[in-house]
Amino acid sequence: MTKQLEDLNLQKMQIGHELGTKNEFKNAETNRDTLKEEIEDFRTSFKKEKKEGMININEKEREKIFAIRKLKQEMDFKIKEMQANMKAMNEEQM
Repeated sequence: MTKQLEDLNLQKMQIGHELGTKNEFKNAETNRDTLKEEIEDFRTSFKKEKKEGMININEKEREKIFAIRKLKQEMDFKIKEMQANMKAMNEEQM
């Protein structure tokens, strides 16, 4: 009877250990799934921010190009204006 009781207690402990291991495994699976979702969210956020960054860079480049064109046009106008003024001057004024 004592032997049977010891065997039953041993079985009980083994079952308890197995149950604990199964619960740990289930918790690990849940944590893994949560981490996978978080990683996917980070990837999505990263791609979105990268795309927005590229759009901002393109906008800045476009603004730079327009500013350079405007400056070139202004300089061309000033040069032509100066040339016209120089032609209008007579030799004494030069």
